[in-house]
Amino acid sequence: MQGVSAKNKPLVERAGGAVFWNVAFFPLKVLIPLLAGIVVVRQLRAEGFALYNVTLALLNTLGLFSDFGIERTLPRFYPEIEMRFGRRGIVRFLMWITLIKGVALLALVAALAIGADYWIRQFDLGQDGGWLLAMVAVLLVLGAASDVSIQLLYTHFKQKVTNALDILVAVARPSLTAIFILVGWGALGAILALLLTTIVAVGLSLWQAWRLLKIIPDEPHRKAAGVKRPSERSLRDRVVSFAGLNYLVNWSVYLYDRDFVVLFMSFVLAPDELKFPVATISLAYKFTKEFLRALVVPLTGVQTPLFARLYAEGRIDGLRTAYATITKFLMLALLPAGVGLIVAGGNLLQVLYGQVGPDAVLSPLTRSATVACTVILAVGLFGEAMISVALNVLVVYEDYRAVVGARLFSLVSIPLLALLVPQYGAVGAAIAVSVAGLGSRMLALVYALRRLQLPFPTRFFTRVGTASLVMGFALLPILAFLPPNWPSTILMVAAGVAVFLLAFKGLGGIEPEDKERFRSLRLPFMNLALRFL
Repeated sequence: MQGVSAKNKPLVERAGGAVFWNVAFFPLKVLIPLLAGIVVVRQLRAEGFALYNVTLALLNTLGLFSDFGIERTLPRFYPEIEMRFGRRGIVRFLMWITLIKGVALLALVAALAIGADYWIRQFDLGQDGGWLLAMVAVLLVLGAASDVSIQLLYTHFKQKVTNALDILVAVARPSLTAIFILVGWGALGAILALLLTTIVAVGLSLWQAWRLLKIIPDEPHRKAAGVKRPSERSLRDRVVSFAGLNYLVNWSVYLYDRDFVVLFMSFVLAPDELKFPVATISLAYKFTKEFLRALVVPLTGVQTPLFARLYAEGRIDGLRTAYATITKFLMLALLPAGVGLIVAGGNLLQVLYGQVGPDAVLSPLTRSATVACTVILAVGLFGEAMISVALNVLVVYEDYRAVVGARLFSLVSIPLLALLVPQYGAVGAAIAVSVAGLGSRMLALVYALRRLQLPFPTRFFTRVGTASLVMGFALLPILAFLPPNWPSTILMVAAGVAVFLLAFKGLGGIEPEDKERFRSLRLPFMNLALRFL
């Protein structure tokens, strides 16, 4: 009964509850990995840190080959399938997904086993290469099971459950990683920590997904005949097309992700030139992504299910309102934070990861390149995330031509990497991925504004952007005249928050109707924050 009553809550309330639980678990999910990451960077040094990131890049790349985009069809088509076919349709859909992924995984695991020597030699996996490949193979299978079960939980806004699983991983994996590295197991210990925590997390997620399947109604919804669909094509054709679209999107994102950059460097740089560029771009990417992930965590797993349900129910005005609200939230979170990271990133890198010695990841010799990469990635990754909502709306509308056109722009990363990495190393890689990521999302935004009449909040963007620039200029004297240590860094953060709030409030702050929409997100301390905004 508890599951049924939760299911009958209004859609906005269910989505707001998902946002709340995303934020409620935020401190543990960010703080512990950050602390463990410091141990990883400082203890593995440049060679071990590079090996660790190359192994993760290989794992994620092979996982992408077996993805096919099909598990991400769940948030989009689950509302329609459940309403039209009930539990039997959902179970049949899950079995179809499992069969396709199982065949792909079998082929990949066989390739790892048969060509083990090639993989070890090509990516310089060292004397532990055999063990690393074995763990990669097991993680591929576990990752596929996790992807399907987590997406199923997302469709019902079970962010309380998914975040509890994330907490387990966010606490256990970094803790085990730090312990295994401190006892001298190096990169092999870090991958072993990932394997152990993944086994536990996947088992729990599958159990929760099974419990969810048991409460799905057996019969179709009483309004099954009125489900809104974007075309008269069969459901199977639409699912296959949507999966292909997601596969394209996943590969296009991969082309400007750290994993692709790391493997690309393995092919274009000589082995004796590889260690420091890989370590530098990996640290800058890790550092920037951790801050970005912390800011967008409230919306994890919320956008596509929300837009899909609004669309299926024919509530197009509500969909456009949801788009505007989420976009404004991202602007308010990411614009000032991005500017702050650009200004204070060098200080934060130094106090968190600064080392000495010729094999240090962040030393006086590599600091300039790492800070430059961080600044460039902050512009690209924060800018991309801020305008990313439009692409999700296009995907829900199944406007494949617009999505494909936008995502194909990411191919520009390949020639840019080939041109810039040999000459500028990690800094060239950062430029290439930032141009590809931000440019592709910008094209998607233009498509969505023209074709779907989405209400882009220009006035709000100008207000937040102006206040952020005022904050950035105000922090420059601290950056110029104080050393990069904890007191000056804390001063920069505190001064930045105060200056932004004063500037934003002076420019008009948040309009009353936006305050009400932000309150509907049910973020902790939202009412207190709105008093200052």
